[in-house]
Amino acid sequence: MTLKVFFGAAALALLSSAGLAAPVVYDCNLSKGPRGSWIGDRAIFWVDDVAGTARVIDGVVNYVFGEPIEAKFEKRPGGSYLFSWKIEDAPGSRGEARVNFSAFLRPDNKRVTINAALPAYDNTSSGRGRCELIDQ
Repeated sequence: MTLKVFFGAAALALLSSAGLAAPVVYDCNLSKGPRGSWIGDRAIFWVDDVAGTARVIDGVVNYVFGEPIEAKFEKRPGGSYLFSWKIEDAPGSRGEARVNFSAFLRPDNKRVTINAALPAYDNTSSGRGRCELIDQ
């Protein structure tokens, strides 16, 4: 299954399974990082302020888990969001590694910045992009 088809199916599945208070969904296109970057060209965030939950999928999450995963989030002053999630055994060129991700999303201008850090190495990746609000 291609990544494009997977993201579409994941978005539809989560949207159709939502309860009365559907989450807000941001589909973000990102600038591609250099080769070997932990940041891909797309990420989708689901935020449910009422339930206090968030989910995320990007290329790395899709590769490791095949579906969106839970993310911690904090609603910041001004309505922006700070997300965080980690992957304990992400496959890399030097074996498996823990990768800590964070994302700062501003719904007012629909911009996002994503950072990835590997605590065991002196290695970070980052990407920026624009998001679209997906109507439900």
